[in-house]
Amino acid sequence: MAEGFVYVLTNEFMPGIVKIGYTNRSPEERAWELYVKRTGVPGKFQVAFSLKCRDAKALERKVHVKLATHRVNAHREYFRIDVGHAISVINDLGGAHQIETKPPTVEVRKSEKDVERPSAPPLNPSPSVKTAPPLPPPCPHRLRNDYEMACADADRNSRAAAAVIVIAFIAPLTVFINEQIEAAGIAERSIWTSALGALVTYSLLRRVIGKFKRAKIEEEYRRKIER
Repeated sequence: MAEGFVYVLTNEFMPGIVKIGYTNRSPEERAWELYVKRTGVPGKFQVAFSLKCRDAKALERKVHVKLATHRVNAHREYFRIDVGHAISVINDLGGAHQIETKPPTVEVRKSEKDVERPSAPPLNPSPSVKTAPPLPPPCPHRLRNDYEMACADADRNSRAAAAVIVIAFIAPLTVFINEQIEAAGIAERSIWTSALGALVTYSLLRRVIGKFKRAKIEEEYRRKIER
């Protein structure tokens, strides 16, 4: 019987629902895999509880049978149940599967110098120096809102940049467009052909610049999500 973990996962976009399953790897790795490989999941899963045990698959089946009335879908491992209740059921059923771990006993022999040497007092930071608390991880929905706002800014900037380029080169651009139209024989030189050519050039420039800016934004936010 292989060792593994029976886990309880939660998701802020699924209030009141937990996922109960098993894995032979770490529960954190499984939670990340569920978010990355399933595009229908709006946010990351959090590991609320995990129990290392023998034959984790058998324990998972026992828990699923015990909580069958709370199951959301017969073909999915999601249950409409309180996290504390789910943890209690796993602990109750996992007694026979739980792995007994005993701390290793190590005989430590100290010399007389080591015994007599006083231990150094712990270093206390100066009261005037305060360490900043760690920053919380960004929420998935906040990252998505930031991403959409950044894309909207990129679209506005690409339109402005394309307009500046067209205006700056309007004279040589008009001459070039009219020469190409006359050479092709599809129309006569006029203000309308020049305006149409400038509009097409603006549209192409806006698309090219916008695609480049969006690619940079997508790469930046992909790195933030993978942290």
